[in-house]
Amino acid sequence: MANTPSGAILLDGIDISTIPKPLVRQRLSCLTQDPFFFTNTIRFNADPLGAHADEDIVSALKRAAIWDVIRAKVEEGKDPLDERIDETFFSHGQRQLFCLGRALLKKSSILILDEPTSNIDNQTDAQIQRVIKSEFKDRTVIMIAHRLDSLLDFDTIAVLEEGSLVEVGAPKELLMKGGSFARLYASDKTNKRRSLDDISRE
Repeated sequence: MANTPSGAILLDGIDISTIPKPLVRQRLSCLTQDPFFFTNTIRFNADPLGAHADEDIVSALKRAAIWDVIRAKVEEGKDPLDERIDETFFSHGQRQLFCLGRALLKKSSILILDEPTSNIDNQTDAQIQRVIKSEFKDRTVIMIAHRLDSLLDFDTIAVLEEGSLVEVGAPKELLMKGGSFARLYASDKTNKRRSLDDISRE
């Protein structure tokens, strides 16, 4: 976690630079574009600190829609939590779902997502979005995204251009305003239509 060269990041009115970094990491859940996995068991990867009972781990992975995938990959009669895995065990989208299960188990009040649905198919993207909407509805979710459709259900959108904040507001308000977000959204839709047209011509 990098120090901010200027300004401050406040959570519940508290400057996080005044809090020990391990405690900040403990209270936040972060999901990156390429999440890290240990070459260890499902249990260890879901709960590296060993703070939760097996039934709680299974419950979190079920809520994240990844438990059935795990069971299907494990030899019958073997406890899926004992299965040793590495980063090749899951597809990219499945890794993201697993990490959402990890975040559910952690029960932190803030979930930070950095392009969680980049480089995955639309079906898995939709599944990830469903898990976020249903299972994290009572938490603060901050998401960096270029797939703009995924932002329309958020309360607030902040648009950055060349590192500067240029627009903040509710999605529908920004679309009606016709500013930076509306232009990005229209451009995104146009590019998607072009891609579909290219595929149909092949």
